Amino acid sequence: MIKIMNMHKRYKTKSKVFVDALYGVDLEFGDKGMVFVIGKSGSGKSTLLNLIGGLDKYDSGDMRVLGKSTKSFSQSEFDSYRNTYVGFVFQDYNLLPEFTVGANIALAMELRGMKADNAKINEVMNEVGIADLANRKTNELSGGQMQRVAIARAIVKNPKIILADEPTGALDTVTGKQVLDTLKKLSADRLVLVVSHDVEYAYSYADRIIELKDGRVIKDVSRELGIATSSDMVSDSQGDTDAISDGLESANATSDDGVVESVLFPFVLTDEERMKICEYIRLVAGRKVKIDCITDASRLYNSSEQLFTDTNLNTVAISDTSEDFKSIKSKLPVKCAVRIGASALKYKKVKLIFTILLCVIAFTFFGFSFSVASYKAEVTATRSIVESGVEYATFSKVLKDESDFGGFFTYSRNLNMGNADIDFLEKTFGRDFNGVFCYIQNNLSLGKYFADSSKLYEGYMPLYVQNLSGFVKSNESGLASLGYSLSAGTYPKGRNEIALTEIACLSFIRAGYLDIDTEEGDKYVINNSADMVGKTLTLDGVGKVVISGIIDTGMDMSRYDVLYSEESDAEFLDFAATYFLYGELGSLLNYSYLSVAFVSEEFIETRINELIGTDVLSSQSGYYCYDGEGNVKFGSGSSYLIRVDSLSDVWNNGRNVTYADDIGVFKVNDIVVSTGLLQNGFYTEDEGLELNELSKLDCMLSGSAVIGKLENYYTINCRIVGVVENDLPLAVLTKDVYSLMGSFSSASDNIYTFAIGNMPDSSAEIRKMVDLHTNVNSPYELKNNIMYTIDNLGVLFEILKDVFVTLGIVFGIFALLLLSSFIGNSVVAKKKEIGVLRAIGARGTDVFNVFWAESVLIALMCFVLALVFTALFIGYINSAATEELGLEIQAVTLRFITVLGILGVSVFGATIACLLPVIKIARKRPIDAIRNK
Repeated sequence: MIKIMNMHKRYKTKSKVFVDALYGVDLEFGDKGMVFVIGKSGSGKSTLLNLIGGLDKYDSGDMRVLGKSTKSFSQSEFDSYRNTYVGFVFQDYNLLPEFTVGANIALAMELRGMKADNAKINEVMNEVGIADLANRKTNELSGGQMQRVAIARAIVKNPKIILADEPTGALDTVTGKQVLDTLKKLSADRLVLVVSHDVEYAYSYADRIIELKDGRVIKDVSRELGIATSSDMVSDSQGDTDAISDGLESANATSDDGVVESVLFPFVLTDEERMKICEYIRLVAGRKVKIDCITDASRLYNSSEQLFTDTNLNTVAISDTSEDFKSIKSKLPVKCAVRIGASALKYKKVKLIFTILLCVIAFTFFGFSFSVASYKAEVTATRSIVESGVEYATFSKVLKDESDFGGFFTYSRNLNMGNADIDFLEKTFGRDFNGVFCYIQNNLSLGKYFADSSKLYEGYMPLYVQNLSGFVKSNESGLASLGYSLSAGTYPKGRNEIALTEIACLSFIRAGYLDIDTEEGDKYVINNSADMVGKTLTLDGVGKVVISGIIDTGMDMSRYDVLYSEESDAEFLDFAATYFLYGELGSLLNYSYLSVAFVSEEFIETRINELIGTDVLSSQSGYYCYDGEGNVKFGSGSSYLIRVDSLSDVWNNGRNVTYADDIGVFKVNDIVVSTGLLQNGFYTEDEGLELNELSKLDCMLSGSAVIGKLENYYTINCRIVGVVENDLPLAVLTKDVYSLMGSFSSASDNIYTFAIGNMPDSSAEIRKMVDLHTNVNSPYELKNNIMYTIDNLGVLFEILKDVFVTLGIVFGIFALLLLSSFIGNSVVAKKKEIGVLRAIGARGTDVFNVFWAESVLIALMCFVLALVFTALFIGYINSAATEELGLEIQAVTLRFITVLGILGVSVFGATIACLLPVIKIARKRPIDAIRNK
């Protein structure tokens, strides 16, 4: 079974002195039998047992098990060797206190890969005399019972080798003999090695005795064949007559006349045992027998020479084929790992609570930081739109400039939209969109019609509709489909009627109406929406229109009542709240139906035809005139470019055109400008320039447009040859100039400033709209009060993201250190249990699983509590933002990825926390862990 060759083991003492625990030991052990290893303290007997069991590693020499050399075995291979072939019985039992008796025994089976069968466990327990203790806790047992449990744990996996280290050292005499009797029985079919300091027990039970001194074998004797041991004769306190009879047949001394005069038993008998033997002989044989009980140890030793002889290795049966050696790697069941790990939570409860509390705080701040850092505008916007009930979906078109300012702000310019854009939106989202028609953005001012505009500024900030955002074709059925109704007047008809919303009328109710067409400028008090019906407005680029009716949109504006406050000494939070609320209101008014004028289809067609009836290019162009020295004389920041076949077509259209006196023949780069362009232009010197003077200036058209995804800039030198009467800032070009400019300009039907449709009910459809808005390659932006706040907060979150990422990492590391400290202390506290697990066959992986289970249990407790507190904290922040800033959105959300983040950090932290201390303890020799070194 086992062959030891020239084995050496040296230890270094605390005083740095080397001591040879074993020195050149050569031994061979057979497949069965009971072998005692005796010797004084420090002789090396326990070291020998630990080396045979793989709890310690020899320095040199070799040990072969079933012909397999263990010289190059790793710790893991020794673990598997113990798991497969060795059963340990310790002096102090080394049972796992968190397990019942049955569970302690079952653990050895499960590590071996065997099913923890109750029948097998009960069989083994019955064999060692503890059949009724399966459900008892180990701390409820006596010493003898615990030692028998240890024996049961050792033999349940049917090992070939049982190693018992001082198995009777902590037991009384009677219990000790019971334990040795059990081991003796087991030695009938396996090798049992017993380390003991009790010489009497050795000579009473051993088949072979090996004595060590100073790390060397000084005696190796075996019992002569036919000589019985005490355990062969006496099995228990009640006596076993068959065993006694068998023993006497081998040990009786008979006189010539057949009468037994005396019998010498070369072992210690109690008076009770001696009397039982005499009584048995008297009853069976009817003879007078003298039983000589050895009470003097010296007599025993002297007698041992007659019972034991030097061991003949030729008689030791040894399996010496390495093919027979097949070890089984252990695998600790998850339930066992969790049970052992959970048991550690019962100890150091104050420290555990303190650790969990700090970890919860750390994980909570990590969760909040992670939520901020993982802010997704798409998610927040979609949910906020759904929750706030936004009913309209407005899209505008912009030119996004890739240049930024400090990495946070992106510049963009508004572009007009055309029918192709409307078709794209309708096809993408499967719903109708209305284009809001307007010549020039923000030029449909109502200001000149307010009788007292100061009334609009009496509050903290101006809140009313002061500009119309454009014109929308609609009729009674179209308005009804929007959920709108007529509150006063009639629906608009013809080319000069419009209908305002009740929200727009609020401006006139507060400031009054001024009729600028009368000589005196009559002022009217407007008490309600009906008072505005019939009033006229002259709008830039449109002319005079009549208000035919007022449309009730059903919009509840009470949310913005706080903006009417006259307080001017607001604190920062009040200012921030006002800022967001005012911007939200501005977006609502500018990009919804609240500020549009509803008109007939004829109204729109007429206004389009007024653009000289020709193709219209985009307004993304500037107009500048220079004198001969290159100084700007005047210019306009934007203008529409109109194409005609020739400049004479302007006159043919019935327009009042004034030409320069020296115009001569029209040239390719000649242009006609509108009075509106001159009126809206800026002047640097003389404001009263005559046409003839204008024509003498160098004129340049410059601007930018988009081709695909590329932005291009253009500059074209032109000569002003005439002025056409039109309020729009127009530059009328010949077809030749148009062809040059057209390649840089948008489509000619771009007459809408934005498009409005109904907001979908489905979150998925709303998300599609939001995604189009956030797509950096998309020229379309979703415009509403929610998106205004989202866009502004997005800038803030981009600024704060790195800060919160850093905070999250700091809090995560702090929690990791807390867990590491607690688990590290727990590993140290359970060092002995780790050694025991290793001794019965568990590998380092199994030990890691135990403490990982403990760490994960703590981490999961922290995770659950941190998740609750994170949700509460986020709820508080959102509530404060809603109450203090008046936001309609949940700026910080507890997303699923945040939950996964907290869970991941918790479990990852638990893994890292136990990894290093467990690796450190797992690298220790099992015997050092058991001895708590």
